[in-house]
Amino acid sequence: MLRDRIISRIEGEGPLRVRDFLEMALHDPREGYYAKGAAIGAEGDFYTASNVSLFPGALARFVKAAMERLEGARLVELGGGTGALAAALQVPVTAVEPNAGMAERQRAQGLHVVASLEELRPAPTVFLANEVLDALPVHRLLGTPEGVREGYLDAVDGALVEVPGPLSTPELVNAAARLAPHLPPGAAVEVNLDAAALLSQMARAAPRGYALFLDYGGAPERLYGEGRPGGMLRGFRRHQVTEPFEAPGEQDVTADVDFPWIAQLAAEAGWHGHAFAPQGEFLGDLGLVDDLMHALARGDHAAYLAGKGLLMPGGMGDRFGALLLARDAPMAPPLPGFHPRPHA
Repeated sequence: MLRDRIISRIEGEGPLRVRDFLEMALHDPREGYYAKGAAIGAEGDFYTASNVSLFPGALARFVKAAMERLEGARLVELGGGTGALAAALQVPVTAVEPNAGMAERQRAQGLHVVASLEELRPAPTVFLANEVLDALPVHRLLGTPEGVREGYLDAVDGALVEVPGPLSTPELVNAAARLAPHLPPGAAVEVNLDAAALLSQMARAAPRGYALFLDYGGAPERLYGEGRPGGMLRGFRRHQVTEPFEAPGEQDVTADVDFPWIAQLAAEAGWHGHAFAPQGEFLGDLGLVDDLMHALARGDHAAYLAGKGLLMPGGMGDRFGALLLARDAPMAPPLPGFHPRPHA
């Protein structure tokens, strides 16, 4: 059992960084949550936007424009889940999927699937990554009376308990300095260092390209502070929020994305242009409002209500965001989804 293996590791090596716990809980090749096949949909643990019938049509407009601007580009999806979104785009898609079970589901949808970015030859590329960044293991920073420390897990009477410990990498020291205003004693924040390696791998695969990340998150001042002193790390099981450390391998564990941090890492990896829009504005600019009206006109109330949920301010419309990166590819004029909103 994965929990027993984690406790045995702690007993043998000492407290385990939260980041390393998450690597095991989510990606252990035998018992990790994703290795066993993430449970997506009504009978699973969570939904993604790709479960909403109107979403692929709106996203296809962005894909079409990006691929026309980047002549000869291929379309690559990261973390494609069941493959339903890529199949609905109605253009050839290469999926990057390390999980064997998910890869088979994607091949059944007619997708070309590779196990890693390293298998892609360098070529102009449009990347799609829907709820990928939130699935990467994150480090935790804890505010203590002695200053900023890193979050570790210790085994206490058979329970996994978070405890403070030393900052484990120079990159984390730099992140701690950036996030110190959000870390009074008792507070916690998450830092996604693993995204740096992903962005570098994407840059090597795409000497010219665009990368679109869709995820929940925002800027640090929105993610942390009053009302969120414990940070944004949480588990999901049967569509309920759970404690993140309670059932390793049996539940999804995720944290909101700090989009300015990702943009900074992207620039360091060679992605020199970026744009951001809340999901509601992004999908609205792609014509989702017209799609809603058409769904209502044909009596498809389920599609209308689900699509409306993607746009709503105070909910998914601004809880989720769209981050566009560019590498040796023009950002002007703006691609569909990123036209600036007119001021009132």
